[in-house]
Amino acid sequence: MISLVIFNKDKQELDSMDRYSHYLAAHLSEEKWQYNFFTDWNEFNGYMSDEQSADIVCVDITMEGSINLTKGIRKINKHAYIILVATIDISPMEYMRPEIMAGSLLIRKYSENQLHEVFDSAFKKYLAEFDSDEDKEDMYVLESREGRRLIPYSQIYYFEARDKKIVIGCANSELTCYDTISGLMDELPDYFIRCHRSFIINQKKIIKVVLNRNEIEMQNDIFIPISRSYKSELRRLYSDNTRKMVQADENEDF
Repeated sequence: MISLVIFNKDKQELDSMDRYSHYLAAHLSEEKWQYNFFTDWNEFNGYMSDEQSADIVCVDITMEGSINLTKGIRKINKHAYIILVATIDISPMEYMRPEIMAGSLLIRKYSENQLHEVFDSAFKKYLAEFDSDEDKEDMYVLESREGRRLIPYSQIYYFEARDKKIVIGCANSELTCYDTISGLMDELPDYFIRCHRSFIINQKKIIKVVLNRNEIEMQNDIFIPISRSYKSELRRLYSDNTRKMVQADENEDF
């Protein structure tokens, strides 16, 4: 599944983007698409601030705060293709930056043909990369009946074996796939570690390992259990005085 997110405060422009996006998705790809279109800045800001995954993003950067939000989108979605909508009043120095790495730009008032050219180029370029095996080292490839979805490892907090499936835990959502914990351990980057027979966690999301409560506190108020068989290994990994992340059974900080 491919996620398309568009924010445009101009409803007429957004309607044109909506129509042409659906046309391109139907004619260029057999993948299932998820569409999220916004004209309301607060709704868009709230949606993307929840670390939502996006593959192709179009942002109207004429709203206050939109450039900073776009930087945040890029930080979370390193693989995303970003299209910007700007005006001649906004200096290119504001948005042509490495923190954004926009692939395309529309300057108001652009024509329908210009919109089509930009979207056509963006969709074809992203789909070519989506179908390629390159640049997938930083992403988990989720295969399902709905097609393939690329999830950046930076968005994944844990993998959990649950009800004969694997649950992929992200900041504010869960996805499922068919795999095994042992199989995942063979393919995941080395900063994913096992803490329980049913859990693999992303070390980069850990706030604290609390041994006296047999749990790991992670970002976004996520708590993961520690099983007895993995407790000594976690103590070894996190008892370095430079980490200050472990609480021992005696409630003392290492």
